[in-house]
Amino acid sequence: MTKPPSPRPLSIKILAILFALAAIAFAFRLRSGATFAGDSISGPPALIHNIIMALLQAYLAVGLWKLQELARRIAIGADCYGALTIILVIVRHPEVIANVAFMIFCTTQLTVIALAIWFLIKRKSAFVKPRTAP
Repeated sequence: MTKPPSPRPLSIKILAILFALAAIAFAFRLRSGATFAGDSISGPPALIHNIIMALLQAYLAVGLWKLQELARRIAIGADCYGALTIILVIVRHPEVIANVAFMIFCTTQLTVIALAIWFLIKRKSAFVKPRTAP
């Protein structure tokens, strides 16, 4: 007997796992600094930022795993926020352009974010609940 195919596309499973890993990463760095709108922050503002981001990432991981449409939309917004943060860091601190390792990191992050957004848009049909016949 064969197992029926999962309604959850592999790309969405991977994104849910990545959001779960991001939640864990934010949880581990609660006491460290953060980047907000392209600037480094520390102390209580960084703690609040990291708590909010950890909770958001955890919600998105579970929501994407359960194929919730709202989680898909928020994930697209969160990814856009992440891309904007990276771009603002580069624009506000042009001296980082000379750091090759940092620029490779930024390029890699922006590529992953672009792919995540693409998959979230491309796999939208997985999030739409089938209509039941009246």
